[in-house]
Amino acid sequence: MSFQLKQFEQVLDVPRIANIHYFEFLPNFDTGADRHPHRELIYVDYGRVEIESDNYRGVLLPKQLIIHKENEMHALRCPDDTPVNVAVIGFECHCPELDVFSQMPISLPQQMQPLLSDIMLKSRSMFLPPYDLPGIRDMKRRSDQPFGTEQQLKIMIELLLIQLIQNSGVTDHEEAIITKTNNVGEYLDQNFRENLKLDDLCFLFNTNKTTLCSRFRQTYGCTITSYVNRLKIEEAKRLLRQEKHSVSQISQQLSFSSVHYFSRMFKQYTGLSPKKYVDTIKSKLNI
Repeated sequence: MSFQLKQFEQVLDVPRIANIHYFEFLPNFDTGADRHPHRELIYVDYGRVEIESDNYRGVLLPKQLIIHKENEMHALRCPDDTPVNVAVIGFECHCPELDVFSQMPISLPQQMQPLLSDIMLKSRSMFLPPYDLPGIRDMKRRSDQPFGTEQQLKIMIELLLIQLIQNSGVTDHEEAIITKTNNVGEYLDQNFRENLKLDDLCFLFNTNKTTLCSRFRQTYGCTITSYVNRLKIEEAKRLLRQEKHSVSQISQQLSFSSVHYFSRMFKQYTGLSPKKYVDTIKSKLNI
């Protein structure tokens, strides 16, 4: 008897991609109304935004997303009191099960957040910069893509969408509050502004340095120091965009040993000085 091969069932397909952006918006930024023949996923990484669309009018909170339908009018506005970090994925997908996500924001489960981060990172192997300039209608492909990059990105986006649908029965808009757990990463997310010491973390989580550092690297793919530094620099970028604090004040708020060390670390992570960073953001947003 010959082998009986089974064809895979395909419940969802993303045949084409429009764009993948990560924006760092200033307070009061407004995209204006837009409409296009593909879906658009909006995810708030930091801050909150006001959404107005054909199917929803309200606020999108941190770690929440909404997926606008094809040809749906939609607009995004940042409030006047805080800068906002937003990820945007424009894609084609004729799957009616996704329509529900245009009607109400949902919280992205914590276990799915690394997948979205991987999608944003992989997209930079497919597309050329800029990745943070509003209004781009034709992102250019890289000519030097590694083998299989585009198919990888397609599969990753499809996996994200499938998992969203699978989780839609248990994910609720009312469950948007993130509670503190005994997870080291979550503790760092809450307390990175402090002058954290490895010995203190070992005491808090009842472990030793070798085990703590090893498990953390396995889970997050980086050292604890790198993780905390990245959190501090992202917070510094947000505070700089608020334009309410001096560089010295921000350095003190984030427990850097000196303003010179802060500026050096900021440039190491962003490639820009704090002042140049703000000037660049304003230039991109035509301010």
